[in-house]
Amino acid sequence: MVSAWAGVHYFASRHGFHAPGDEPGEEADGVLTWPEGNGWLAQRLAAPLGERLLGARVVLRIAQERHGVTVDAWDVHAQRLERWTCAHCIVALPSFVAARVVANAPDWLRAVARAQPHASWVVVNLALDAPLHDRPGAAPSWDNVVYGSTALGYVDAGHQRLQPVPLGPTVLSWYHALGAQPAAREALLRLPWTHWRDAALADLAEPHPDLSARTSRVAVTRHGHAMAVPVPGILNL
Repeated sequence: MVSAWAGVHYFASRHGFHAPGDEPGEEADGVLTWPEGNGWLAQRLAAPLGERLLGARVVLRIAQERHGVTVDAWDVHAQRLERWTCAHCIVALPSFVAARVVANAPDWLRAVARAQPHASWVVVNLALDAPLHDRPGAAPSWDNVVYGSTALGYVDAGHQRLQPVPLGPTVLSWYHALGAQPAAREALLRLPWTHWRDAALADLAEPHPDLSARTSRVAVTRHGHAMAVPVPGILNL
């Protein structure tokens, strides 16, 4: 996965990194980060492209034609369908999506889409009006996992601030992987958002008894195909 390689690069470069102009040994902080996170990188990668970068498009169909490739996309802002023609097209989509978007998809793509299961996830974002009470012991981390829980823990969105003591409001993102079984995906679709809200609050209540009092807003997102599940014979890239 791209995110995994990015993580290796990030942590592998924490030691020995020197900004241009710095002398070895002058490094004050080994963490390469920005308050807005990866958004800082995305904005600067997009800046040189200018008007050539077109966002807010939903690709509906990609077809290999006799003299090139046609791409049908829905312009969300203009609320209209547009067609693009090009000599080549890079399809960077999950296999199960690509098998539906690519017209006359090749047999190998359809086979991979059928064989590759995907786990359903639920993500609950909890907006806090103030930092949670910090108990004695290890300091809060960016990624925190509750011992004995079936969920994947939570991430503190304020970790980019690099402050030793949390200050001000923040957002906790709680993750729960439900698996690839059809029953799990059906439950994710059927149960109301309040079920997942309560599940997140209950899961984090033991390490953070003041969580409910500090939570000012809750947003629940359901992902039916959040992550590919490794299976024998399928190479996940």
